[in-house]
Amino acid sequence: MNSDRAVSSFIDRLDPRTRLLTVVVFVVSVTALDNLWLLAAALIVALGLIWLAQLSFNPLRHRLLHVEGFMLLLFVLLPFTTPGEPLFTLGPLNAS
Repeated sequence: MNSDRAVSSFIDRLDPRTRLLTVVVFVVSVTALDNLWLLAAALIVALGLIWLAQLSFNPLRHRLLHVEGFMLLLFVLLPFTTPGEPLFTLGPLNAS
């Protein structure tokens, strides 16, 4: 059980391996989606799971900011690590 809160939810009582496998299946499924309506449904499912897990907003926001900061770093560096025709040059680096 999480030490941040005293409430034990249905999600907390699940085996950690089950939770990890479920998250992996969910993430792989969402990344394979190309329909906007299905992506919106996946967002609703994710928000429902957050509600079901009884997570408080501030710790969740803090964790997501760390993940999104890392994703932003990857987004900025990706054009400089992908081979292809350069779109622009920044010093010795070519962005493709």
